[in-house]
Parts: sequence; C-alpha cells; structure tokens
Amino acid sequence: MGFRFQRRITIFPGLRLNLSKSGVGLSAGVRGASASVGSRGVHTHAGIPGTGLAYRKKIKLKAVGPASTNRRGQTVRSPASSRSPDNSGTLGVRVQESGDIVIESDDGIPLTDAESKYLRKHTSQAIRENLVAQAATFNEDLRRLTQAHLEIPAPGADSSYRRATFREACPPPPLPRALPLWTHLWPPTRRRIEDENKMQVLQHHAAVESWQCRKADFLAREIERADRWERACAGDIAAMEAQLDEHFSTIPWPRQTEIDFDLGQNEKTIAIDLDLVPEAEMPAVEWTLPAKILKLTPKPLSDSKRRQLYRDYVHSTALRVVGEVMRHLPTIDWILLSGYTQSIDPATGRQKDLYLYSLMVDRSSWGGIDFAQLDRIDPVEAVARFEHRRAMSKTGIFKEIDPFTLMDLEAKARLAGPPGEG
Repeated sequence: MGFRFQRRITIFPGLRLNLSKSGVGLSAGVRGASASVGSRGVHTHAGIPGTGLAYRKKIKLKAVGPASTNRRGQTVRSPASSRSPDNSGTLGVRVQESGDIVIESDDGIPLTDAESKYLRKHTSQAIRENLVAQAATFNEDLRRLTQAHLEIPAPGADSSYRRATFREACPPPPLPRALPLWTHLWPPTRRRIEDENKMQVLQHHAAVESWQCRKADFLAREIERADRWERACAGDIAAMEAQLDEHFSTIPWPRQTEIDFDLGQNEKTIAIDLDLVPEAEMPAVEWTLPAKILKLTPKPLSDSKRRQLYRDYVHSTALRVVGEVMRHLPTIDWILLSGYTQSIDPATGRQKDLYLYSLMVDRSSWGGIDFAQLDRIDPVEAVARFEHRRAMSKTGIFKEIDPFTLMDLEAKARLAGPPGEG
C-alpha cells in the first residue's frame, strides 16, 4: 500500500484547507454537496447522505497563469508527514514563556516540524496578526495595573436602586430540516431526519425551561438587592456590610486584593484595610514582536520601572475602593483606608504587615474630584489631596508607616462636624 498524507484545516464552517503530499487545496460545501480545488484540478462531489451513493466530476478550467512557485521557480509542495489522513481541525498559536511559538491543532497536539515550517512560510501574515493580538493581551496587564481608578463611579445624588435588566434572550425555536423529495424513496433517511427534528424540539423546550428558571432567579435577586439597598441607605449596618461585600467581590481587580472593612456601630464612618500584593509580583517583562521573526520577545522591565508600576498600582487601587464605598454606601461621610503588604521582618525573620499608606477621606473633599476627567488624574497626587501618612521616595520606594486608627478617624469626624459645615 502506498504512503498517504493528508491534513484538513477548518478555516471557517464550510471552508477547509487541505494539506497533502500532492500539494495544497481548498474544499467548500456541506455534507452531501461540495467542491474542491487542488493540484489535480477542480472537482465537484454530490451524494445522498446515509446511502453510500456519491458522484464525483472533474471541471475543466481555463488556465490564467503559472502554478504557485517559490523564489527559485520551484512548485510549492506541502511537507510529508506520518499523520493519519483523518486528522482535521482548526489551528492555534501558543506562545511559550521564552516567546517562541508552537502551532497546534484545536485538540492541543503540536504540528510536526515539517508542517509547522510549511505554515510559517505560507501563512506568516496570519500568524503575525495572531501574535500582535497576543502581545496586546499580555501587555494589557501592565495597563490595567495602573488604571483601576478610571472605573471610579461618581457619587451621584440619586440614591435609588436601579434594577438591572435580564439581557439573556429566550432561545429561538429550531428550524426543522426539510424533507427532500428523494427521501420518500429511502425511508431510513426520512425517519432519521424526522427523529432529528423531534429531538431539536425537545431540546428547545428544555432550553426554554432553563432560561425561564434563570430569569426568575435573576429577578428574585434583583428584588432582594433593591430591598437591601433601601435598608443600607437607611443606615442598616448589616445591609451595608452585605451590600459592600457583594459588590467588592464582583470587581475584576488587576491583582488579588483582600479587602477588610469595619463599620462598627456607626453608619457614618468605615475603616478599610487593603491587603496588597508585594512589589515582587509586578510584571517583569513587556512583550514585543520583532519585525522579521515569528515569535514574541520578552523585554525585561528595569527595577525603577517596576517600582513606578507598583507605586501607581497601589494608589490607583486605593482610589477605586474609596469611590466604590462613596457610591454604594450613601450614609458614609468618612473613610479610613490603609494599604499594606506582607514583608519579612529582618530582625525576626517572620512575616509581618508593612503599611504603605494610610488616608482619611471625607465625602465633601471626595466630591471635589472631576469624575468626567479621571484619565487626567495622577493617582499618587490624588491621594496626597487628603490627610494621609506615607513615606515614599519619588521613584516609588516605600518605607513602613504607622497607619491612622479608628480613634484618629472619630476625632477627625467630630472636629469637622456634619458634611457641609466648616
């Protein structure tokens, strides 16, 4: 038996790229009717699904130019491989930690060196576009770290709860498959199509029932949230805690952020501790794409760049937390917020909390921020507007501080009096 190699790559439904020893080809169509273009010409295929009956015909085309050749005038052929002729699927480009790429099928199996070399040569533009998108995704982490404050909500004068809308559409009814006339001459195929149509109807009924349950659960949760919002606005401490806890858990923080807060017995003040990741967990590289090589290059960030990145991250996160509290707890007039990270005490070798900053923010001062111009705000300077404790160099080197206490906050609130007085 002669050796055979073939690999089918799905470009999109109905269109496939075929690689074989004889060359590269395209095939298009649906089950039972398709056309293929390859080194042996253009062929049409027709058949009756389920019967084994099929018809194949070659179509003659007028030549419009020479066959595909490389720079040396040689006909381009795909490499041979020991893959099974039944291999098929879409391709993916996976970037390794080194920046080198691995081309693999949708089932995660890497292509052989010969297949990969062939695709790199003849689909380099598509691979390059894929790498550009992946580099942007990797570098997105750098941007998100310093821009949490861009999502700060304005406090707003409207204290009413706005119920969310259930946006999931009801599953559309299925489109039954028509019965071709020839199926009356072949009952097994007719029965199979009829059974498939019945199954689609049953699956649609189940999908609608599941959708109705999800909608009912969503509406019930919205009713519960609206009730909790009203109680929180009235100063119910338990409702305030539940509301803030749920809301913080829904925010996609750029790094894992542990938030501890204490309302005590006073609905006007809140104390918050932010457990921030250490500087060592900041990204160490920025990814770039060379002009002539199909790989991503990790460009190491300097120590000063990483310190500045960390400096902006911890301050941007602080502003976002303050903004969320001011928006979702309307009774709060004063916030004590302290950010710390874990550090090793050189005197004992034990882990301890190293406080980076501590600030007290009142609602009146917070309202002085132009929330329509958040992209023009420097988080480091914005934190300095409020009474704060911070020992930080211009390059972002932090020294340990003693944070404000609840007694400091209460004394500050008593001295300032109710909001609007001064």
